[in-house]
Amino acid sequence: PTTPTDPTNPINPPVDPSDLQAGIINTVYGTEDVLVADYIIDTACGADPTGEIDSTAAIQSVLDLCAENGGGTVYLPQGRYLVSSQIRVPSFVYLHGDWNDPDGENFNGEYGTVIVARVAPAAQETRNPVLADREDIYANFPALFRMGGSAGLIGVTIWYPEQDIQDVTPYPFAVEIPSFAAEGAHINHMATTVKNVT
Repeated sequence: PTTPTDPTNPINPPVDPSDLQAGIINTVYGTEDVLVADYIIDTACGADPTGEIDSTAAIQSVLDLCAENGGGTVYLPQGRYLVSSQIRVPSFVYLHGDWNDPDGENFNGEYGTVIVARVAPAAQETRNPVLADREDIYANFPALFRMGGSAGLIGVTIWYPEQDIQDVTPYPFAVEIPSFAAEGAHINHMATTVKNVT
C-alpha cells in the first residue's frame, strides 16, 4: 500500500506494516473494555510523542493503511502529538487513544493521548457553504478531525496551545461528522462514534 508520508524525510518514513504490532493493548490508563488494536502509531512510523515534530502525516498514513486493509482499530499511545492540518479518519477505522478522565477521582494532571492542534484560527473565507451556518462567521472548516462512516475517535484530548483564555480565538470545529448534505458524504455519514474526547 502507498502512504502519503515523505520517504526522503528520516523523521517521517513510510509506514512499514511489520513495525506496527497488533494485539491486546495494555494502556497506561484504565479502559472500560479490552482494547485490541490492529495497528499502533509509534516512533517507528514517524510519530513523535513529545509534540516537538509534526505527526500529522504519520498518523494519517497509519489510518489510511488500516483502511486499505479493511478497517479496524488504530492505537495512538499516551503522549503529545503535534497536528498541523486535518486528520481524516476513514470509514470503518477507529482511532483510539489512552484517555485519562480529567473528572475522575484519580486524575493526576496527565491527560494521556493529547493532540496538540497547531492549526490556523477560523477565518470566514474558509467556511464551507454547504455545512456552515451562514450566519455564523466562525462555523469554519476544515475541522481538525473529519470522520468517515462507521469510524470512531475515542480517548483523546485536543489542546490548542495558542488559545488564550483572556483573549479567546475561534478555531474551526474539532470534529466533523459530515451530514448527508455534505459534498462527497452521501455514503459516508452514518454510525460514527466520538467518545471521551476532551
